[in-house]
Amino acid sequence: MLLVLWVEGVIVGFCNSCIHFGKIYFTVFINIHMAIPRTLAQNAYLKALRNNIKPIVVATGPAGCGKTLMACNAAAERLHAQKVERVVITRPTVTVDEDLGYLPGKLEEKMDPYMRPIMDIMGNYFTRARIQQMMKNGTLEIAPLAFMRGRTFDNSFIIGDEMQNATQSQMKMILTRLGADSKMAITGDIYQTDLPPESTSGLLDLVTSIHNAPRLDYIQHVAMNDEDIQRHEAVKEVLKLYDDV
Repeated sequence: MLLVLWVEGVIVGFCNSCIHFGKIYFTVFINIHMAIPRTLAQNAYLKALRNNIKPIVVATGPAGCGKTLMACNAAAERLHAQKVERVVITRPTVTVDEDLGYLPGKLEEKMDPYMRPIMDIMGNYFTRARIQQMMKNGTLEIAPLAFMRGRTFDNSFIIGDEMQNATQSQMKMILTRLGADSKMAITGDIYQTDLPPESTSGLLDLVTSIHNAPRLDYIQHVAMNDEDIQRHEAVKEVLKLYDDV
């Protein structure tokens, strides 16, 4: 019999159970609360997320490299271990200026199409009820970039996802939200921006600035490539086809 183990709403693993002479024995065989890096770049990225050496970690690479997955994993780990008080997740949305006013519904409904991939990943670590509870009490916050302005996030884990679609000013704004005892993960693919041709991707600008800087004490960049893709092998082939166009 296969059972799922929950601890205070956190999915910590699976276990097998068997009955022997009237007693039930449990054997845990996998802990899905721990991400398992499969490449050198993924290993470097996960280490950077888990340690306290540099508070800002920037991860770039094609789809399927685990950029968002590992950021969410590190955030869930820190939250469960009470190393942070909340997780804040943001993502560029419909337009450069993020004008959501023309979309019908409440903010949560408007953001849902953009945040659904992250919520699916968070579902690997928390039950649906726990996620709803965390969103209600502010432990988990999901908001567009425009809602980040003027705020400071102390004792938090901030994830800026798909940030290739952020402008330069938006990128500067989110990076300067970092407060005391916080960690920030910035993820994206600099080759897949949806910004208008006349706009410069804030992520591309950031990565360029990082590599032109003589020394950075608080920011680490981890670059991944096609070899780090962990989806179906067909994804690598598809990306190569479009790279060659």
